[in-house]
Amino acid sequence: MADRRRTTNRSPRNGRGVADKQETPKPQPSEARTSAVKEYDIVLPLYYNDGTPIELAKFQDLAKVLIADFGGVTFFPQSSEGWRKKGEEFFQDKNVLFRVLGRKNQDPKRAFARLKGKIKADFRQEEVLIVQREVQLI
Repeated sequence: MADRRRTTNRSPRNGRGVADKQETPKPQPSEARTSAVKEYDIVLPLYYNDGTPIELAKFQDLAKVLIADFGGVTFFPQSSEGWRKKGEEFFQDKNVLFRVLGRKNQDPKRAFARLKGKIKADFRQEEVLIVQREVQLI
């Protein structure tokens, strides 16, 4: 047999038969936290100095190393052109970009010192451009 007790909508707080509205707390501006991190762009050529294309596997291998060292990588596949002068000669390069974010408690100088040598060797470059910026994550 079903229990047929009479129930009311009375709230123990107001006794009027209408429950009090529960207010949803609104986030305060001070609750929005940002954190500063270092961002690194690695500019990579698409061609060796002799004009032959750099193999896709070189980029894939570097991405794996960056993921292992930094926890992730963003690849910007759209190529950009760069020009540089060495002595009296001008050089034109087509480049792509890999971007990583530094981890807390990480020594990026040590990681990039090792990495820069590897990139120079693998991509057969005299120098590699790595740009560091401080950014805010929101």
